[in-house]
Amino acid sequence: MNNYEKALKTILETFHAKKVKEFRGHDGYGYNADIYLGKNKIAEVDEDGWGGGLRIDYVSDEMKQKSDEIINNLPKCKWSECDQIHVDDADDSEFKWDAQLAFDHVATNVLRMRDFKKQMKKITFIKDEQILAYKTKSSELDEIFRFQDVGYMTLRAHLELKQKKEGIKVLNFLPENEAFDLYRKHS
Repeated sequence: MNNYEKALKTILETFHAKKVKEFRGHDGYGYNADIYLGKNKIAEVDEDGWGGGLRIDYVSDEMKQKSDEIINNLPKCKWSECDQIHVDDADDSEFKWDAQLAFDHVATNVLRMRDFKKQMKKITFIKDEQILAYKTKSSELDEIFRFQDVGYMTLRAHLELKQKKEGIKVLNFLPENEAFDLYRKHS
């Protein structure tokens, strides 16, 4: 586990978001959320969808100080360690976490989980580092179908064969947290 993964794990285990609402903004999608540390609300955040940084309104100076203490103790990371960013090797600089970056990860993680749960209603798999899905509902995994190459069998058995032959990874077969980690990494 690299420093980015360690820091992200700490952030997502320490902070959580509630009342996350997504909307369409001028330059893309934005969101509003309440950020919590344990049972205590520490801030309201607003990504307005107009470009620029995340607006953070702390409920008190004490809560800002508590969150800053946690965030300032996160390990420094290199941009190349991040899943979603492709960096030129010549410019692989370090960055230090700040509240905007940490709270954005917390809120967008909630939005990704919503997308993930919706996606998992279909048979979802990873092939060649891409997330793909059948139109078939995941509730049909144990129904019997006729497949041209192998005859009659359950969809689950057919997909297990495809996993072995083609190297696909069916997310519906994994525990939810493991499947979500792969979904987050590949989406």
